Order: sequence, then C-alpha cells, then structure tokens
Amino acid sequence: MSVATGTTWSQTVCSLVRDDAKACSAVVNERAFEPTNNTCNANFLATYNSGSKAVFSERAGTNIDIATTQQEVLLTNNALTFSAAMVSPYLYYYFFNNKDMGIDTAFRVRFSLQGGQDGRTYDILSNSYCSLCPDTIKFTVYQSSANSYVVTATFLTTERATVETSATISNVNPSNLLEMTVVYSDTSVYGKLYEVNTANTVVRTVDFGRVGKTGGVHIATNKCGIQLGRGANNHFVGIIDEFAVYEKCANINQAFRA
Repeated sequence: MSVATGTTWSQTVCSLVRDDAKACSAVVNERAFEPTNNTCNANFLATYNSGSKAVFSERAGTNIDIATTQQEVLLTNNALTFSAAMVSPYLYYYFFNNKDMGIDTAFRVRFSLQGGQDGRTYDILSNSYCSLCPDTIKFTVYQSSANSYVVTATFLTTERATVETSATISNVNPSNLLEMTVVYSDTSVYGKLYEVNTANTVVRTVDFGRVGKTGGVHIATNKCGIQLGRGANNHFVGIIDEFAVYEKCANINQAFRA
C-alpha cells in the first residue's frame, strides 16, 4: 500500500500515523515541539509564501518534515486560494493523525472569505476527513450579511463533551483579513478575532466568549489529521493566508498579539 511521505500504516489504530522510525525526522519534530519557558512561539507555522507548503517551527528555527495532500486548492499569492467552482478543495496535514492535543494549545488561522453567500456557513478547518473521523476540531465562518461574520471554534473533549465559542464581527473592510486565535486551556476555551489590514496591523479586536470545560481533559484524539478549507458544511471560498499551532508554552496567552 502506498502512503504519504512521513507516515506509516498502523494496524493497531487502523490509520496512518507519523513514521517516527525515520530518526532524522523524529529528532527535528521533537525539537520543534519541546516545551519552552521563554517566548510562546509557534511549533507549527504554515505561511504558504512563494507557493510553498513548508511548515516552519519557530521553536526549532527550522522547517519540519510534514506530509500533506493537496486537492484542488491552489497555492497562489502567498496563500491557499479556494473558489466556488471547486468541488471539494482542501489541504490535509497527516501530522495531526492520532495526535494528542492537550491543554494550553492555541490555534491561529488568518483568512478572508471572498464571494460567500449570506446565510451560509463555510469550513475553515476540520478533522472530519472521512466518515470514520467525526470532527473533534472544527472552525467555521458564517456570513450573516455582506462583510459581517460569525466565526466559531468547536472542540470535542475526551469526555465526549462539545465546547464551542464564537465571535461576531460586522462591516469588515473587504481588503482586510480576519485572524482567529483560539486557546484550548485547562478549564476553558477562549480567543480573539482580529481584523488585520494589508500592513498586518490590527484595526479591530473582538473577543470569543470564554466557555468552561472540565479541568485537564484533552481534545478527543482523531484518527484523521487536520484539513484546511473542507468539513461538513460548505467548502471555504477565498484565501487562507496562514495556519499556526502553539503547544507546551509556559504562558499560552502569549500566542495572542501584543
């Protein structure tokens, strides 16, 4: 059976998993995701600059070997570009297959919904790659009216409880991007939604509501990895400019903009 680079089939979990038998890759990944007592920088950072799918670890100071599958979505203008004409576009990261996502993990996605229709929900990120993998992580954007949106982050915990938080923003400048940073902490889920201009300057900030959860419980493990742009709703339309994950920080709130 042919599998993606950096993965191997595990009969035990009936899924593709990271191939840590490749010593060099394992060392790089361990350095990239080791704990830090200093600045909370991204373990996993994808910018798509120059049409690249490379993933950079700010913590290790190097690119890390991450296998992907790209379907329909285009790498143009330093971003992932999705159009309404596409049928089922996504960029899939095998790295998150069966990955334990613990407390004090932050996710950041910078995006612009373009050509959306009022009253529709669009998938930004999910891990429901197939029917065997119901979502345990899901980010969506609902277009309530032109340039007005509700951005939602949903997690399923190891207790099988759903934790969901949203942020509402109106009258967004069509030239600007939205940047969501959501923290899955020890006892709650919370975050911030930024409107960012072309100079990468924040022009507005809206808080996600803080929603409580049982202390210490993790995000439920999923056999499938994370896909950008596709889920159970309408596939994304527009651009996803950046995707980042922060783990094992002494202060996870440093993942937010200063």
